[in-house]
Amino acid sequence: QQATGVQPPMDRIINRGMQRAKASIAAGEYAQAIRFLDDVLGKDEDGFVEEGDEGGLAGRKQTALRLIRDLPSEGRQSYEASYGATAQRLLEAAIEKGDAKSLATVAHRYFFTPAGYEAALLLAMDEADAGRHFSAALAYEQLLDAPEAARRFEPALSIRAASSWMAAGEDEKARQILEKLLAQS
Repeated sequence: QQATGVQPPMDRIINRGMQRAKASIAAGEYAQAIRFLDDVLGKDEDGFVEEGDEGGLAGRKQTALRLIRDLPSEGRQSYEASYGATAQRLLEAAIEKGDAKSLATVAHRYFFTPAGYEAALLLAMDEADAGRHFSAALAYEQLLDAPEAARRFEPALSIRAASSWMAAGEDEKARQILEKLLAQS
């Protein structure tokens, strides 16, 4: 038998769990799905899951984040009730210790909570302060793409994003962000 290509690492149990999580969310049964998605985000390693009918692949953690992002209002409330307080405690501990790695954990694992947004903002600001403007701009963009984060941090978020894009030499992206901000005013 001849090999047809490289096979990416896939865990069949996680793949089935992701399918069950999608079905649970579609049925309005959020608690178990949210718990599973948090477990995926809490793992050190990442891998791939099957995505779509054509057997495409997507990253496990990206898929978990997308499913959380796309939860309906009731699901988002359930997610916040389940993980908001934990994320806030971890954020406070990371800030108190000055621990950037723990701050990154909060930003990545609990991005769609108020504490996750705050952790992501602090990390983006740190990137900008360190002169890593492209990385900072991408982090600010991620926050701008999350409506709850944008509402919470605007207009400063758009100004920081535009500033980072300009410092990275991407004046057109900066202009687009500022024009969008002015249109919303």
